[in-house]
Amino acid sequence: MKKFRKIMVFILLLAITVAGVLASPVLGIVAAAGSLIGATITLTKMPTKGEVNKEIYIPAGTSNDGAVKVSVTDPRGNKVELGEPVDHNGVQCYKLEPKMIGDYKVQYSTEASASHNATKSEVYKISVSGSKATLTFEDNTPFILPEKVGKDSALVLPYPKVSETGSEDDAVMGKHENVT
Repeated sequence: MKKFRKIMVFILLLAITVAGVLASPVLGIVAAAGSLIGATITLTKMPTKGEVNKEIYIPAGTSNDGAVKVSVTDPRGNKVELGEPVDHNGVQCYKLEPKMIGDYKVQYSTEASASHNATKSEVYKISVSGSKATLTFEDNTPFILPEKVGKDSALVLPYPKVSETGSEDDAVMGKHENVT
């Protein structure tokens, strides 16, 4: 019976040793798995449509770990500067007043922390519609658009009367210094 007990104690010690050796990498994986998971970003009432020169409220977003950064690009890919979040119907939002027609892209992100990796959301699109800017000239005459110009001739075009309609961000520029 004593021999049996000694064998059982030896087997238990051997099992504990093997379990400790095998458990060490498993515990390391479990510890690392927490840092492989990104922070959760929560959004409320994300808009999908808007109109030129009318306010669109983009939710600021919340995260279970740290601050949420919001980046917005206009249809040309230029970054849009956002002010401070404002309260809109009980939700913290950024106010955007689009100046161009097209798809504005919104992406949310968080930075890495001790418990989570950095997180980036999918890219959300807000389709902005409205009337495009148009330029209106006086009646087309040979003085405005001549059909032929000789090799050594000076082409003098009168400065047209221009009116701007629509609301894109392509403002009509003033007269250039070289235009006569």
